Amino acid sequence: MKPAEKLVAADRSDFMTNTPSAVARRTFAHVVWIGDYVYQAGYRQSRSSFESYLIMVVLHGGLDVWCDDGTADGCHARAGAGQFVVLDCRPPHSYGTDEETELLWVHCDGPMVKGYVDLIVGAGHPRMTPVVELRDPTYAIARLRALVDSFISGPRLSEARVGRLLVDVLTECADARLSEIRDDSSRAVAAAQDAVDYIASHLDADLRVEDLAERAFMSKSQFTAAFRKVTGLSPHAYVLEARMRTASYLLTRTDRPIGHIMRACGYADASVFGAAFRKRMGQSPREYRKATRQNL
Repeated sequence: MKPAEKLVAADRSDFMTNTPSAVARRTFAHVVWIGDYVYQAGYRQSRSSFESYLIMVVLHGGLDVWCDDGTADGCHARAGAGQFVVLDCRPPHSYGTDEETELLWVHCDGPMVKGYVDLIVGAGHPRMTPVVELRDPTYAIARLRALVDSFISGPRLSEARVGRLLVDVLTECADARLSEIRDDSSRAVAAAQDAVDYIASHLDADLRVEDLAERAFMSKSQFTAAFRKVTGLSPHAYVLEARMRTASYLLTRTDRPIGHIMRACGYADASVFGAAFRKRMGQSPREYRKATRQNL
């Protein structure tokens, strides 16, 4: 079938609708709508909701995608040649291009599809976008091409084999996304550990969470989450704990003046230092030094 949409090159585009059997709806991943489109510059599709999941792969050109990810600004990402787009079409979403773009696409549904899509689009992971980059997309593109060809030019595959091809594509995307999550996790752990080392050697500095996050090339919220995962404390709580631990050690083990210890632990005001120390240790710095030295 030839599309009638504006800014879709009808002479180079085809699509097909599908009505799966009751068995397929209960059992397999199944196709609802499928095609091979060439979009012209300026194409835009916007939907408030559509009852399916969408898989696309860009063959050439580029595609901008916007979706509702639960944040105030929503999510925007751009897919280039060889990259996949995976969308839950039930929330509001849109996509379009400013250049000629060819892509394979399939609207699909089925018992297993939701779980795959939830993983791929990063449910519970704020950094994930609908765009998935595979290390080598050749296999996944070939599987999606075989699926498109079976509907457009035939011969039509059985519903079980259609389901297998869909799951093959989703599995490739899910594997790439899991690798991305593991890589992000490793980088986050390394960044948090680096921050711990930096704090230990800069207790006399103004250790703001924003500055620590900037050193790690992360947003404040991402850095805080990674830091808490590694240390069990927020960055602010960890800095306070490190300063009090260092102050108590210096008060007990050295003869340095309390004012010197205060500045070495990042405090410029004696009353602020004294209040923080008393809250943490139950005594003033002077009382703590006297009591602990008597017990040595």
